[in-house]
Amino acid sequence: MKERNKRLEAIKEIIAHTTIGSQDNLLESLIDKGFNVTQATLSRDLKQLKITKILTDDGIYKYVIPFTNYANKTIGNTREIISIDFSGQLAVIKTRAGYANGIASDIDHQLAELIL
Repeated sequence: MKERNKRLEAIKEIIAHTTIGSQDNLLESLIDKGFNVTQATLSRDLKQLKITKILTDDGIYKYVIPFTNYANKTIGNTREIISIDFSGQLAVIKTRAGYANGIASDIDHQLAELIL
């Protein structure tokens, strides 16, 4: 596996199992795991992985991987969804004509406890 792919997997593992509130903390964790990485490279990696920062119920900011909690959920039929784009915590779902209401209903009924 290439060094970059190993680093991306390490980033996902660290964020999934540790509360990381800043790039400096994440950079330190990567260095502890033996990765020699710069702040600029880490920033590009976070952007590629679409990792965002959220405010937890405890009032602490932490990085999260999008859709981590949605792995076992199915929204509509995957043929109905054309694309999903992210901007921070906002997701834009493009669907085939006539399917938006059905997919929105699936999100409301299946994922409400995770989103709200």
